[in-house]
Amino acid sequence: MSILPLLNEDKLLDIHNNSFIYTNELFPGLIGDNPIIERSNLNYRNIENFIFPLGTYETFIYNRRDSDKGLNAFFNIQKDLAIIHLSEKYVACKSKSQLEKIVQMYNIVRIPNII
Repeated sequence: MSILPLLNEDKLLDIHNNSFIYTNELFPGLIGDNPIIERSNLNYRNIENFIFPLGTYETFIYNRRDSDKGLNAFFNIQKDLAIIHLSEKYVACKSKSQLEKIVQMYNIVRIPNII
């Protein structure tokens, strides 16, 4: 399924034209065992917006509606909270203190039995 966009030239071109790499060197980002954050999609033939952490400070973003305008530190926090939420077993970060802060934040904002 993950290579489907590569089989269709129009979809590959769409990804190329509507994606960018977001860099924020203020906070090291988390990575988890399920790193792709994507909008819900019931049709596997369609590609929805997604976020894919590339490294400590870089994130690949595919978004057909918005550009990188307006992304800030709050985006990083939301992304890291989503990484924790979607991960099955493992989450890592270059900074132990940053990881601990995000885990504490996740434990505060999540609603038991819903998230």
